[in-house]
Amino acid sequence: SDWGYASQALQDSRNLLRATWDGKEDVVTKMVESIHDQLSSFMSYNQESDLTLVISLAYYAAREYYHVKREFPSGKGCADVAFVPRKGYDVTPMIIELKWDKGSDDAVAQIYKKKYLDAFRSEYKEAIVCGINYSASNKEHTCRIERVSLLS
Repeated sequence: SDWGYASQALQDSRNLLRATWDGKEDVVTKMVESIHDQLSSFMSYNQESDLTLVISLAYYAAREYYHVKREFPSGKGCADVAFVPRKGYDVTPMIIELKWDKGSDDAVAQIYKKKYLDAFRSEYKEAIVCGINYSASNKEHTCRIERVSLLS
């Protein structure tokens, strides 16, 4: 298209969504890190709110399939970002939890501990949980993705 950079950014966002669906942690890590680096020139870079903005922009293409909710109330707290499937789309709901200088495993553990998946249990058979951590000391990201059965 004649949109050049914007068209490429949208395609990258679609690729990021597919990589998340497929559980490709290394791909998601690299793509989030790249987008974070691109946006760092006008962000403070070392704040969790900036990482939330990065995720919102990185997953822009997800809006075709999902209602994207920040600070989504569920269980015993609020998930950082929830992807609630739109009517008419057969996609798996997702929760992304963000951490700063902790670990992507810590982010995933919080999703379970605070029961963020409870919001999806009555309507869906499975969900995707994704923990993303940013380390301020080495400016690297880590990612953990799990596909979880909601049937109990």
